[in-house]
Amino acid sequence: MRPPRTARRSPSGPSRLLRFVLLLALLFGVAQLLPGLARVLTPAAGQIQAGVVAAGQSIATAPVTSPPSPVPTVVEELPCDALSEERLATYLKTTVVAWHGEDGTCRWFLDRADPSSVVLEARRLSPATVKHLVTDTVSVSPWVSRDPAGQTSLLTAREGQWIPVADTRTLAKWPMRVEIHRSRLGIDHHRGDQILRAVAKDLSS
Repeated sequence: MRPPRTARRSPSGPSRLLRFVLLLALLFGVAQLLPGLARVLTPAAGQIQAGVVAAGQSIATAPVTSPPSPVPTVVEELPCDALSEERLATYLKTTVVAWHGEDGTCRWFLDRADPSSVVLEARRLSPATVKHLVTDTVSVSPWVSRDPAGQTSLLTAREGQWIPVADTRTLAKWPMRVEIHRSRLGIDHHRGDQILRAVAKDLSS
């Protein structure tokens, strides 16, 4: 016959009590350490936050430097004022308004408010663009303008060419291109040729 079984004592009782006591001691110790830990961490956190704010302010208040702007190209201009509105009006037999563009072009209009009413344009050229002009005098030829559309006459000159006007001859001081819009003025190419040479003479005087 087998001996009767004896009931085993569960070891969980004392171990549970021990673990509970250790847990209470741990919680008590942490509670004692928290105030001191807070005193240590608070200044450090303040310093970190102040550093972040200062860095942000220094970035925001730092002077913004833009890249250097390109140096604008110097445009060689004709002396547009050498030809006054009153003097040109005597050539064209009508009043005109002068406008000097930023690109160095001189323009004269019938109506200041209407860009398409241009009747005369003059601009200085680079010497390379007129090196093909080999004659002694300036060249005047009929032309057709697209903007504004219409019949024009065109004078091209290089420096040193003669500009014949009536009984006088003036040397061109610089290479130039002068265009007159004949269709707006109701004149033919012959009259346009005369006006262009007189204008080129004034701009070279």
